[in-house]
Amino acid sequence: MNTFLPKGYESLKTEKSYWKMSQMKEGDNRLRIVIQPIAGWIDWQDKKPVRYQPEKKPAKSFNSEKPAKAFWSCYVWDYAREALFILEITQMSILKALTLLGKDENWGDFTKYDVKINKEGSGKDTRYSLTPLPHKSFGPKIEEALKRSPVRLEALYDGGDPWTDLIELIMDEGTGEVKASESINSPLETLREHLVIDDIDPSYLNAYIEDLKVKKDLPAEKVIESALMPQLLEKFKSTYAKFLVKHRVVEQMVAI
Repeated sequence: MNTFLPKGYESLKTEKSYWKMSQMKEGDNRLRIVIQPIAGWIDWQDKKPVRYQPEKKPAKSFNSEKPAKAFWSCYVWDYAREALFILEITQMSILKALTLLGKDENWGDFTKYDVKINKEGSGKDTRYSLTPLPHKSFGPKIEEALKRSPVRLEALYDGGDPWTDLIELIMDEGTGEVKASESINSPLETLREHLVIDDIDPSYLNAYIEDLKVKKDLPAEKVIESALMPQLLEKFKSTYAKFLVKHRVVEQMVAI
């Protein structure tokens, strides 16, 4: 049969970099969460995962004997293999530990420090524990890997591929037509939108980010990502508003 498919296309299957807690080696496993995780509920249908957003927990599971579980999906750097993986976590001991860290003002943003997950035992007797390590910036290997292999974890909710479904699909409420958005806002654009919503002038945002970059000795991208963390966003808005007032006062003095 004639076909327009290229010769040998069947063998061109990309290996997906998923990682399970059960696949971790016994002992310590050091990793870095590199972007904000997603959370929700995971169920299984015909041995395939079905994931739901946090507010959409299914009233009934596909298998009544196996109710849907809470999960986090994290994009992580595994130091042992020096590569990025999507790590799915359903173990409550680790989820509780990460939640406590995320709420702690001394830890907060997971992308600012490595964590060490210790695995002991096997099978049903497996035990996991988590320890945060001192704060430090990304190394060049992680930065380069992120540029080469971006993901959109939210694609998992729709059964999509996080590595290729990088464009968000939107539905026109009038026609019901589903189409790709023109682009996904950059983190800086998202931050600017948060300011506009609160009637805060974003005109000097770039200058403020540059100022913070120098003060914190971090790349601008990291400063912006930190500002977008839910527990830090309001603090960022407050300090930026003060910067804005001071900046304008200085400009007025120079003009006089």
